[in-house]
Amino acid sequence: MYMRVTQSKMAEIVGMSPRGWQQIERGDAIPSGQTLMKLAELGFDPTWILTGQGAMRLVKGASAQELSEPSTPFEGASKPFESFSETDFALIPKVDVQASAGGGAAPTSESVLEYLAFRKDWLRQLGLNPKKVAVLTAKGDSMEPTIGNGNVLLVDRQVEQVTNDGIYVLSVNNNLFVKRLYTRMDGSVVIKSDNPAYPDETFPYEAAGDLAVIGRVCWIAKTM
Repeated sequence: MYMRVTQSKMAEIVGMSPRGWQQIERGDAIPSGQTLMKLAELGFDPTWILTGQGAMRLVKGASAQELSEPSTPFEGASKPFESFSETDFALIPKVDVQASAGGGAAPTSESVLEYLAFRKDWLRQLGLNPKKVAVLTAKGDSMEPTIGNGNVLLVDRQVEQVTNDGIYVLSVNNNLFVKRLYTRMDGSVVIKSDNPAYPDETFPYEAAGDLAVIGRVCWIAKTM
């Protein structure tokens, strides 16, 4: 269903330092002609890289197989990685932010650690816009057994308020949490942990506006 493409791997492929590649991804540096040629060999359109306009891929370059990590196959995939294309997959950023499933964790940065490739048709089935989702990591045990420490979360960032009962990433006093939220008839919001060792908290209607919803958790990856 998804595949890992790390920044260090991309830097290795194009022949530059990981720091240099990170600067290009952030838009702080312009790729050199040599780097553009390397990316073109992988099937990426230099115009798209420089301007964001047009199609991401030129062709399905066979050399793009170098991007894959052989020990991490696609779930349910029927084709090798060289068939990877913008048509089939969307690259979703995994950001350097942890959402606490415990006592709260202040975000330190939102730099991209790596990209995970998700099938676009699967994202559509979930009603997700690939440009409005991100991958975060959970920290803590308050949402166990549903979400454990270190679990990977796919978050729909289009959701900015509690629309119905579900698990959300929220910010309170500059701390990020991943909690189950639901609203009461009086407009108050209940913050619930799946781990019974953590008590519920209620934000009354007049204080509910202090809850900043970052997004809704729509998929969880766990290590068994």
